[in-house]
Amino acid sequence: MLWFATPLRSESLSIAARHIFALFVATILGCITQPLPIGAVAIIAFTIKCLLKS
Repeated sequence: MLWFATPLRSESLSIAARHIFALFVATILGCITQPLPIGAVAIIAFTIKCLLKS
């Protein structure tokens, strides 16, 4: 939801910073809820970051 809330962003954060923050929050939530092992969650987050180049 944070990813799509970009139009509601504050002036102090760029769009890229907002997207990285959303990915960070999703990674932390994935580590807490453990749908996969922590290493897999981290690798998926890193892959998404690299593919989106944001």
